[in-house]
Amino acid sequence: MSAFPETELRKLLVQCFSRDELEIFLADTYGSAVLCSLTPGQSFEGFVFGVIQYLRRMRTLDAVFFDALEVTRPNCRVEVGRLRTLFEAVTGRNDSSLA
Repeated sequence: MSAFPETELRKLLVQCFSRDELEIFLADTYGSAVLCSLTPGQSFEGFVFGVIQYLRRMRTLDAVFFDALEVTRPNCRVEVGRLRTLFEAVTGRNDSSLA
């Protein structure tokens, strides 16, 4: 696993979601504001990069995000758990305040 949690998160999101599925996940988890803030017409990779940057700026790469990811993609629980741990290590914060 990379030392850069955003890189690993990008890989996971691209692997586990289509663009439509990711948009639904984001709207269900955060409301439509996140989708309105992203640049339309981007490639899926660019869209995922923008999503991660937005979530980072909004300080929402936190327990709520990882919990929702685990519920939405239960087959990816191991990977999500590793990412949760990696974000905790990088931020120096516990699970309830990862952002």
